[in-house]
Amino acid sequence: MKKTTLLLSSCFLIGAVDAESVSALMSKDQFTKIFPLSNGAYLLQQYKSDSASLAKYSQREYIPAVTGVCKAFEDKKDWTGQANCLQEHAPNYYAALSKLQTLSGQLQNCPSVSAVDSHGKKVDFSGELPKPSAISKITTLYTYENFEETAEYFPQFLSNSANAKRELAAFLANVQQETTGLCFASETPFDILVKLNTPADFSHIKNAQLCAWLNDDDKKALAAQGVSNLPAPCSDWNITPETRSKLINYTLNVKKPHGKYCGGDAACLSSNNYYFGRGAIQLSYPYNYKAFGQSDLVKAKGYDLVANPDFVTSPEGNNSKFSLLWGTALWFWMTPQPPKPSAHAVMTNQWTPSAVDISKNRKLGFGTVINIINGGLECGENRGADKDVKAQNRIDAYLRILRVIGAPQDDGSKYPLDCKNSKDFTK
Repeated sequence: MKKTTLLLSSCFLIGAVDAESVSALMSKDQFTKIFPLSNGAYLLQQYKSDSASLAKYSQREYIPAVTGVCKAFEDKKDWTGQANCLQEHAPNYYAALSKLQTLSGQLQNCPSVSAVDSHGKKVDFSGELPKPSAISKITTLYTYENFEETAEYFPQFLSNSANAKRELAAFLANVQQETTGLCFASETPFDILVKLNTPADFSHIKNAQLCAWLNDDDKKALAAQGVSNLPAPCSDWNITPETRSKLINYTLNVKKPHGKYCGGDAACLSSNNYYFGRGAIQLSYPYNYKAFGQSDLVKAKGYDLVANPDFVTSPEGNNSKFSLLWGTALWFWMTPQPPKPSAHAVMTNQWTPSAVDISKNRKLGFGTVINIINGGLECGENRGADKDVKAQNRIDAYLRILRVIGAPQDDGSKYPLDCKNSKDFTK
């Protein structure tokens, strides 16, 4: 099936475009396999199934083991021995428990997913696992349907039929990395920090979370203040009250303002708005919010995202008919930002590397898409081991998605999959 539209894109002035539709290239089942967190009905059914498996193996394995062959360890208060015994004699129980705990953690900690009871109250998964009957519905901000509908506002997306599946897989692979599988709608920790305004507001924030928010630059800045060699992981017992106070003050007075992403914009600096990353590829900075506001999607709805950037992640901005979360990513994907080409042009072989690009080993292919999205951190021979992992995560996701949607594999022999041997576009 083709999608034909006469929309005028903010990125390309065009007439009619015949392009592959999302549904013609990828089914909802395939999308759910790639992104389980996009399908609330699937998640609820999975929770029920995993709970039933746990109950089954509890009766078949765990209870007989704990009351039988492993009971002697309990009698001797040999808890390590008991744990080893139970692992040996109830392996399916523990596998089912681990699977259910992983899903529960996602339902509890992924802001883009919401599980509610019959009264519309959010279900708490932080303690004892709730019974499946306690969950009435699971909803998600990102869905197959609102991705498909939003793509219609960007008519040149998937318009190169020879490379449509490669482009789709490359786009979704970077979405996977930027959102941790559609778990996040915005950049952590700034989405949390905007609600914390005084030291007293941090009363519910654990030391482990405070430390997890610190990147290498933060740690260097704290070391200059006499806070260095933080334990890993940080906890209530290994962080003194004085150190905790310094971490809170740093987070409040230094870390939090970074989330404004003003880039020297005076109006931004004087406003109460924060332009940290939001959306499926983390749109950042006020000028990008402003430019995205000129897209057909946003103009058609009449939204002012510079004045109200939080609307990008709101339920009102993401429904069954359109999604600003997907829209920000598609706009970024389709829009060249010189000297960077668009990711769309790179994945559809419509970009011709300049002499400068060639000298810096920037070529067609997935590696240059990584360079466009996060080249300053993830490209170049000195990027570091942690950035090696991030780039490889994108590559692995790309190859996996190609398999899921039934596309030919990309072995990197024609175009590089990685950008370790190329320089960032700013260099």
